[in-house]
Amino acid sequence: RRLKLGLPPPPLGVVPDVDGLSQAHETFVSFSAYTCGKSVVRLQQHVRPPVPCGLHSFLADTGELLKYEQAKSREDPVILHYPNASLSFWRDKYERLGEITGDQEMLRRLPRMHLASSQLVLHGQKHQQEMFYRTVVMQSEYNELAYMAEHGLVIRVEGV
Repeated sequence: RRLKLGLPPPPLGVVPDVDGLSQAHETFVSFSAYTCGKSVVRLQQHVRPPVPCGLHSFLADTGELLKYEQAKSREDPVILHYPNASLSFWRDKYERLGEITGDQEMLRRLPRMHLASSQLVLHGQKHQQEMFYRTVVMQSEYNELAYMAEHGLVIRVEGV
């Protein structure tokens, strides 16, 4: 089962060339969402809340971009971000975003899963969308989650 996608080639070195296979088949071998992370702010009753600035930042009352600290220890808070938590949300998201356009260099920098999702939701058949979602987003078409769990790469978080 193959999907014919019109994606730009990935940046050099992202897909290893194994006997010419990287040129023949589309692959999704890296992290499938954004790597820039999400932001969280602590709200205090006596301080005015920060102003959201785009998807990943906040501004202080002065208009200055808030400074961020990277999580450094096990006790530091982190945000678990599930950008495509359900098939219906995934479809709605890419229908709202519409066609992703730009020059080849800009398109190469976007996550390939993002480009493929846009093409499939806008132009693919329903069964293709479902197969892609199960295989690439949920990683469950070929028992990837079971395989990763067997090797200690998946954990279940029981509480927050």
